Amino acid sequence: MKLKAVHCLGCDDVVYSRAQHDFRECSCGCIFVDGGLSYFKHGSLPGAEFKIMEVDINTTLKALYEDWNKMTDSYGIMRA
Repeated sequence: MKLKAVHCLGCDDVVYSRAQHDFRECSCGCIFVDGGLSYFKHGSLPGAEFKIMEVDINTTLKALYEDWNKMTDSYGIMRA
């Protein structure tokens, strides 16, 4: 399965969304991605260096959603 991702050249993190409305950022906080599997949004702080790429993850769509649905936030379980 291939997903669009952003590679932060500052901290060398590769960041991608795994489910709808899955907001993620790199460890230095310069870039972020939001989206899902049907769309892809990204942004960065001014001056951040990054490149957009495609990553091949060794999983299935079902496994991604099951992993996402196990995550919790301050309100309880998050659902994709």
